[in-house]
Amino acid sequence: MFYGRWVLPPWEFVNINLLQGVAPLYGSHPWHWYFTQGLPAMCGTFMVLLPLGIFWSKRRSLSALAAWNILVLSFSAHKEFRYILPSLCLIMPYCGLAMSTLSLKLNKAPREEIPGVKQRHGAVGALQSNRLQTGTLRDRAQKALNVSSPPAPVCKGQWIKLRRCQRGLWCLVLLAAFGVQVPAALYFSLVHQSVDERIGH
Repeated sequence: MFYGRWVLPPWEFVNINLLQGVAPLYGSHPWHWYFTQGLPAMCGTFMVLLPLGIFWSKRRSLSALAAWNILVLSFSAHKEFRYILPSLCLIMPYCGLAMSTLSLKLNKAPREEIPGVKQRHGAVGALQSNRLQTGTLRDRAQKALNVSSPPAPVCKGQWIKLRRCQRGLWCLVLLAAFGVQVPAALYFSLVHQSVDERIGH
């Protein structure tokens, strides 16, 4: 209705930006800009988790679709961050998978391997045995991801020291992943985006 004719947006994008060469009028970037600058800038510290998540995942169809989308957009001379926002939504689950796998690796400590914890008998013992056989949700996720358990500690003191070390490493991972994202989000939301309003007034 607006154009007065049938319009296919993907074809119009290819026709105007690639065939007619209108894109360079708004600025041009090298063909690899999305891969070397655009995507790393948008992912931030999550860029480290992305390849780990893709490597640990058994289904990489979303990553292939995101790579194809970015590759096609790379043929256009004019590039913007907002063009690859759909691809960012496709690859974020892999970062979450990497965080989950790291959590399993750093925090997994089976109850039956904890020194000083005795196995119960009777009905309670049968229930505990059944839980150990079926496994909790985390155990099943660990089996699905084929994540190996840490070696069992030989004494209670070493087990406590191992748990403290694991929690410390996990805190470092969380700090590295989110410690940079929050200040950056505050800066771009409160300072960077307010420049246009200040200039306008």
